[in-house]
Amino acid sequence: MWEELHKYNAHIEAHDLWVPPLAHKNDRNIMDDLLEQQEKRRGTLSAVHSKDLINANACRLYLKVYNISDIVTSDGKEIATWAMDGTVQNATHLIFPHQEKPHFSAWQTWRRQLRHTYLVRDRILDIPLTEPHNADIEAPHYTTLQEAI
Repeated sequence: MWEELHKYNAHIEAHDLWVPPLAHKNDRNIMDDLLEQQEKRRGTLSAVHSKDLINANACRLYLKVYNISDIVTSDGKEIATWAMDGTVQNATHLIFPHQEKPHFSAWQTWRRQLRHTYLVRDRILDIPLTEPHNADIEAPHYTTLQEAI
């Protein structure tokens, strides 16, 4: 469905969807930040193209992550190696759509977007995560699409 929507430049709008809560102080939603970077850099030499966002999102879906807290090391200071190169998927109870492992160039885009958005050097975050908000975050579970609507 995603590919067909993209092919025809069609969009689905949904309101009042469940959004994963931010787990730590300074935590941020990855795709929201990448979209913000696209807006900030529009019309510049470092512009973020829609294809870059599609590739980055494919990597994010494959990794099964929403927020920066999903991909950082336990000290909250750097992005984990597995999240940069896609060697391991996040262990989560949340349900994600199936995403095949993206191709090498998508991972290059993913790493570049993470570097431009969050890192000061190597895998070090410009703003480390601190103070957990809630260690026992519960997500809604639906058995059918109708329950989710």
